[in-house]
Amino acid sequence: MSESILRAPSHVPAELVYDFDIYASLGEGDWSHEAFAQRLYGEAPRIFYTLRNGGHWVVTRLADATSVLRNPALFSSENEFNRWRGSSLKLLPLYYDPPELGHARRILMPFLAPAAVGSMELYMRSLAGKLIDTVLDKGGCEFIADIAHRYPVGIFFHMVDGPEAAREELIGLVHRYLRAPEQAEREANFAKLTAFLTRLVEERRARPGEDMLSRMLVSTFDGRDLTPEECTGAVVNLFLAGLDTVASMTTFIMRRLASNPADYAKLVANPSAIPGAVEELIRISAVAAAQRGVREDCELDGVALKKFDRIVVLLQMMGYDSEQNEDPGRVDFSRGVSRHVAFGSGPHRCLGSHLGRTEIKILLEEWVKRVPAFRVADGARVQIEGGSVWVPASMPLHSWVHNMAMSHASLARPCACKMERA
Repeated sequence: MSESILRAPSHVPAELVYDFDIYASLGEGDWSHEAFAQRLYGEAPRIFYTLRNGGHWVVTRLADATSVLRNPALFSSENEFNRWRGSSLKLLPLYYDPPELGHARRILMPFLAPAAVGSMELYMRSLAGKLIDTVLDKGGCEFIADIAHRYPVGIFFHMVDGPEAAREELIGLVHRYLRAPEQAEREANFAKLTAFLTRLVEERRARPGEDMLSRMLVSTFDGRDLTPEECTGAVVNLFLAGLDTVASMTTFIMRRLASNPADYAKLVANPSAIPGAVEELIRISAVAAAQRGVREDCELDGVALKKFDRIVVLLQMMGYDSEQNEDPGRVDFSRGVSRHVAFGSGPHRCLGSHLGRTEIKILLEEWVKRVPAFRVADGARVQIEGGSVWVPASMPLHSWVHNMAMSHASLARPCACKMERA
C-alpha cells in the first residue's frame, strides 16, 4: 500500500470505486499487458475511481481516452488543475494547455521533426550496433542495463552534448522519481533531477555550442525570450521522455519477441518487415500513463466529474481494447491499422513519437542482423514495476540456440549464453 486509503468524495458512486495502485508492482513471471488488460476489463468499470495515491479517476478504454486527451478545455495539463504534482515547474510542453501549448511545442518541433531525426539515423545505427556487439562479445546481456538504458540516453546526450559521466546518476534519479511509492520521495528525486539539469542549462548558456540545448536556449516563446525555468522545464521533459519511455517500451517489445520465436523469426527472415512490425509491437507495449486535471464540473461517458478531480489515462491498456482492435491479443505484423494511443492523442500528442519509433526500428534492424534467435534466460522471474511508466526491473537474455559447450551453471546466470551472430 503506497499511501493511506482515503474516503471517496461524495460525487463518486460506490459502484465506481475499484482498488488500483498505479505505483504498485504489477507482478512477475508470465505477466503481460494482455493479462493485465483482461483482468482490468473483466473486473473494473471502464471509468473507475481509486482511493489510492490521494484518490483519482482511471480511464481504461480508447474512446474515453481520446475524449479526455483531445479536450484540454475540460481536461487540463496545467499545474493549476493538477495540484497533486507537488512541483511548480512546468514541463515544456507537457504541462501547457492551448494557446500556450502551441508556442511551447514550436520551440521543440525543429529538433524532433522527421528531417532532424533523419539526420541522426547514422549515429543511432552506429550506437545500436556498438551496444549489441558489446553484448555479443560478452556472451549475453542484461538487456535493460546493457542496452535499453544506454541506447536512448546515448541519443539524448548526443542531441544536447550532455555529460556521459553522469549517465548512471541520471538514470537512477529518473527511476526513483517515476516509481517511488511515496509522494515525498518522488518530489525529492524530481528536485534532484531538476537541479542537475538546471546546472546543465546554466553551463550551456555560459558556453553555448551547436547542440540542440544551445540552440533551444535562444528560442522564443510567443515572441519573447525563454525564461530559465522554461528552459529547465523543456530539458527535464525531454530527458524523462527520451530515456524512460523509450527504454521501457523497447524492453517490452524485446520481451515479446524473446517469448514468441515465430514472430521474431519472421523479422530475421524478412528485415524489410520491421518498419511495419514496429507499429504493431508499439500497440501492445505502451508504457506511459497520461494525467489530467478537470477544469470544471462535467461528465465523461455519463460519469460525473468535479473541478480539480485527477484523471489517469491508462495508455498502456488502449491497444488491448477489443472495441477498437479485433482479437487484440494477437500480434499481426500485417494488421494494417493498429489502434492505440501509446504516444498520446490530440494537441498533446508526443512530439518525440517519430524519434521514438525510429530508435526502436533501428535497434531492431541492428539486432536481427546479429542475433538469429534469443529468449529470456532460463528461470528468470521478471518483476514488472508500476509507476507513471511501466518497466521490467530486469531482462536477462540468452540465445535460443543453446551452445552445448557451455555449462548448465553458466546458462542459469543472466548473460549466460552466447547469442550467435547471423
